Amino acid sequence: MKPNSELSRYDSLREAAWQVLNANQIVGKRSTQPAQGQYPHQWNWDSAFIAIGLACIDVERAKGEIEALLDGQWSNGMIPQIIYNPDPEKDKTYFPNQKRWGIELAAPGQGPSPGVDTSGITQPPMVAIAVEYIHKRHTDKEASLQFLDRVYPKLLKYHRYLLEDRDPRGEGLAFLVHPWESGLDNSPRWQSIIDAIEVDLNNVAPYERLDDKYVTSEQRPTRKDYDRYLYLIEVYKECKYDQTKLFEQCPFLVQDVLFNAILHRANRALLEIAHELGVPTGEIEEWMKCTQNSFYNKLWSEKHGRYWDFNMRKGEYIDQNTIATFIPLFAGLASPEQADRLVNEHLKNPKEYWPGDEPPQSRFLVPGVSKDNALWLPQCYWRGPIWVQTNWLVLKGLEAYGYEEEANHIRQDTLSLLRNPMPDGEDWWFWEYFNPLNGHVCGIDHFSWSAALAIELTSKSL
Repeated sequence: MKPNSELSRYDSLREAAWQVLNANQIVGKRSTQPAQGQYPHQWNWDSAFIAIGLACIDVERAKGEIEALLDGQWSNGMIPQIIYNPDPEKDKTYFPNQKRWGIELAAPGQGPSPGVDTSGITQPPMVAIAVEYIHKRHTDKEASLQFLDRVYPKLLKYHRYLLEDRDPRGEGLAFLVHPWESGLDNSPRWQSIIDAIEVDLNNVAPYERLDDKYVTSEQRPTRKDYDRYLYLIEVYKECKYDQTKLFEQCPFLVQDVLFNAILHRANRALLEIAHELGVPTGEIEEWMKCTQNSFYNKLWSEKHGRYWDFNMRKGEYIDQNTIATFIPLFAGLASPEQADRLVNEHLKNPKEYWPGDEPPQSRFLVPGVSKDNALWLPQCYWRGPIWVQTNWLVLKGLEAYGYEEEANHIRQDTLSLLRNPMPDGEDWWFWEYFNPLNGHVCGIDHFSWSAALAIELTSKSL
């Protein structure tokens, strides 16, 4: 916990962050867009991180953020990646729009809520964790219990979807059907799978990307990758979003370490919520046992001393060293011995993640991809930059395992990156991601989860 005198140092940051979150609230809605312009809709795990930050200042708005997200839940339990802003003008700033997904093709009783436009995939399930944070920050415990009572059935339904419809083998590991579901869209982890997808562009409707109108192309995924991202959407429409058919036919079928580690931590949050409400917990406890077993026996590589994802379509592991390997610390899935190897062999290795004098001489933590990875690009989206929310996940995991010094190093680096004086005199500037070599800003400014987590990082610990 930070002493009050140190917390007060960040009053200007918190005020600036609050202004960003207010400016990014979607007009007429309880939800918050990631940023104006390029990201005008509500994103799943963005909203969870936003709610975690909001809970430190305005718990009612944090509750509204979550309930707005849950309003987009599909009948089968899926909480979608995107809930689209109903303003048709927003189609001019973001692609793909809701029409591209063809979600109306979903089987009756399985698809979206009437009148709510969404994408057809999900994202890392941070939402139950955000609800737990809101409950712990809430000063009116009766009102908080009423909130838990409203949202718990929807959260449970979402987790059932992930651990039943997306886990046909009962391994406690949900499968993903698109790189975007991982949250780390163009991570090197997915490149070999994406490259292997044969795409007939005659079967992919013409499209115009809009993302590269906001940032330079060197910071964004390639056109070739986008062709395949869109081809996968055509597969979903052909399968009518039936999870059984997707398990059989989708060329991208992955058990992702980051996604499933977050799911395990979310199940722990769900368990605590169930205890608060006095409802049965056996189902959740069984999910957690299965996930723990799979992380220990399937997703840990003793040879490499780190976690790796599993390509279910090929039946083979994905040997890519990225920040995802540290997220099981956040979930409490690593043994003390495994945690020691993750920290001392990888995180603190200057050839991989830690700052050091050997080329490449990075200055800030934590690169999204190991610096010795052949695919590492320090300012290209999920190919290597620093992101505030992955830093937050890693430092929370380190704190849980007693690595306070390393966690504090990440905290201070994160806050120093956010404090980026601009020529016009504005002191705090909340960018989307950062170059670990020199701290240069990348992506979009006034980014919501960067602002929200700055508030959480400078608040009293729970």
